[in-house]
Amino acid sequence: SSQHISTPHSLSLPFSSSLLPAVCRPPAASVQASSLEQHKMFCCCAPQEDQTAVKIHAVSATEDSQLNPYVSENTKEADQTPVAHPDSLRQTAEVPSPPPPPAEEPDRAKQEPDQPNPDRFSIKIDKTTADQALGWQVDIVDSRHLFLCRLSPGTSPLHKYNASCPKERQLREGDYIVEVNGNTSSASDMMVETRNSQEVTLVIQRPKLFTSKIVKNGGTLGLALTHAKGCPSLCIENIKEGALKRCAPEVVVGDRIVAVDGLKGDSEQLMQALMKGDTLNIQFSRAG
Repeated sequence: SSQHISTPHSLSLPFSSSLLPAVCRPPAASVQASSLEQHKMFCCCAPQEDQTAVKIHAVSATEDSQLNPYVSENTKEADQTPVAHPDSLRQTAEVPSPPPPPAEEPDRAKQEPDQPNPDRFSIKIDKTTADQALGWQVDIVDSRHLFLCRLSPGTSPLHKYNASCPKERQLREGDYIVEVNGNTSSASDMMVETRNSQEVTLVIQRPKLFTSKIVKNGGTLGLALTHAKGCPSLCIENIKEGALKRCAPEVVVGDRIVAVDGLKGDSEQLMQALMKGDTLNIQFSRAG
């Protein structure tokens, strides 16, 4: 008699995988000054060997993938005769009800009132007459804001105001005046408003101060500066190729230099300090 031996067979399904690496590599002042009330000063260009900084835009791609279950079907020719299935063979899958939508969180922006900005506030000054001096020295060379150089001693309206208010709302040297009686058109127009009005409302902006390290590497700063005589700052009128643009790209036109290597002084002293040394730590001031 013959004996039939059945041998078990193993079924191996091919497995495919894909690895998608995503690698993103970015490609690779001579000084001129005058003795006028408002001075325009040096334009310094960087030497040709200085490289221009390149701004790198980093682009990230996010891919949302959905994993679908693997479905295997054994198909055969369908029988044309309908088959009645007994109820006992029927399986009904109950689909769970979707969870209720999460409760909407209250809009905090609508609930919480706007918080006052301690670095920007308004003050009201009453003068005896419209032509009375406020008691300050301001710089208007940037044409947008009034820069407070110093307060006059004595019994001026601003001196009386500072003596009557909390320290955090006192007017300070280095503050910016960004609005006068609702006028924001220009620094010169705001200055006229302060001289012709008996009641003066000023919007004060505290300065934003930051320090940058500048290395000249034997070159120039690449700056055009303006200043008012006796004012303790230098206003940046233009930025060209040079050490400042290379080392401190965050500095923009309208920023002011208020200290060099810790030295604070009038505009002439600051100019002299900028020309000394190859490495400078420059403190800048910005209107907010």
